[in-house]
Order: sequence, then C-alpha cells, then structure tokens
Amino acid sequence: MPVFTSVEGLARFAGACGWASTTVEDLVGLLPEGVRALVDPLGERPFLLDAEVLRAAEAAGVGVE
Repeated sequence: MPVFTSVEGLARFAGACGWASTTVEDLVGLLPEGVRALVDPLGERPFLLDAEVLRAAEAAGVGVE
C-alpha cells in the first residue's frame, strides 16, 4: 500500500485525489496482518514499513526510530 509523508508526494504519485491523514502509530495499528506500506514510493528515500516487524520489536522492548 503506498503511503506518503506529504500531499506533494501523493500528488506526484496519484494526481488530484482524496486523501486522509494519520500518525505512524495509528497507521501501524490499522495495517492488516501481512500488508506492508511503501512510504514515499517516488521520493528520494522510499522505504518499506512492515507493521509486523514494528509490533514484534515493540513487544520485545526494542526501540525503533
């Protein structure tokens, strides 16, 4: 699932469209099991957000920044 850190990045990817805003913490909670988010796919530094990995790290007490 593509996710963007700016409206400008979304516009480069999808053009004019509806959008919603949330926090990373909420996004991690909303992603269904097995679904990862590709953050800023057309940006300079795209990355894959894997909610399962983040949840496991949090459960293990490992800080992720």
